[in-house]
Amino acid sequence: MPDPWRSRIRHRFGHTEALDRLLTRLELAPDLPREQQPSREALVADVTEQMVAAGLSLSEGRTPQEIADRYLEQQALDAAHVPAKTLKLLRDYLAISGPVLQALTRIEALAAEHRLMLGAPIRAIRRHLNGSGEARVSF
Repeated sequence: MPDPWRSRIRHRFGHTEALDRLLTRLELAPDLPREQQPSREALVADVTEQMVAAGLSLSEGRTPQEIADRYLEQQALDAAHVPAKTLKLLRDYLAISGPVLQALTRIEALAAEHRLMLGAPIRAIRRHLNGSGEARVSF
């Protein structure tokens, strides 16, 4: 998962509809070559010049620095293509539900299929569940 998208996805866990919208957006995003972006300093200068020319205040509302930072963030997100294989893996993972031990078995199979090293964390979860008697929990 490209770094610019990691925090956005992480913050949507537990918000099913928002996460689904984000994943759909990523699935539909074209993988196009991007133009070279201006430096932050050049962008701040350009935004400042345009705000002054339009008679806008540089201190009320968003500052030129905030506008430039948001623009650069959006450009980084647009440039960070998420492979379809990664999105499918995430959707497959999110579709897992049921009794916890069965879910862990499905997660292990998914991890093995995609060559993810999750053996140690899953064993730790199993030990915890067996030790606390919570092996019958469903999610």
